[in-house]
Amino acid sequence: MLMVCAGNIPLMTLLSVYFMIYYTTVVGLDPKALATLFLISKVMDGISDPVMGFIWIDFP
Repeated sequence: MLMVCAGNIPLMTLLSVYFMIYYTTVVGLDPKALATLFLISKVMDGISDPVMGFIWIDFP
């Protein structure tokens, strides 16, 4: 299980950096607003993953 996460973390980091550069230079979003958007998405992901795991395991 640990090796799966070890491969996922660098990939997600590269994607986050790419999207940060793309949204600030091409789309023209403010970096502060984009950082807030990324923070909200990570918090929502951190909340929804355990909830969906609970639903997946406990309900038939």
